[in-house]
Amino acid sequence: MDLHLTDEVAVVTGAGRGIGLAVTQALANEGARMVAASRTPTEPLSEPAARKDVHFVQVDLIDGGLITTL
Repeated sequence: MDLHLTDEVAVVTGAGRGIGLAVTQALANEGARMVAASRTPTEPLSEPAARKDVHFVQVDLIDGGLITTL
């Protein structure tokens, strides 16, 4: 099924495991460009993160005071 996501941009939090990882893998397979955010890098996340269109960011979103903008 083609969801027409090629070159669309997505931000996925919790991308290291569970639903976040499944969403990351599905979006990457559909051609979306994305930022995959997780507190810790995981082995399953290494496959989609190795793609040129997936950018992994290690971040802890629990404390909003620790989040900085670029």
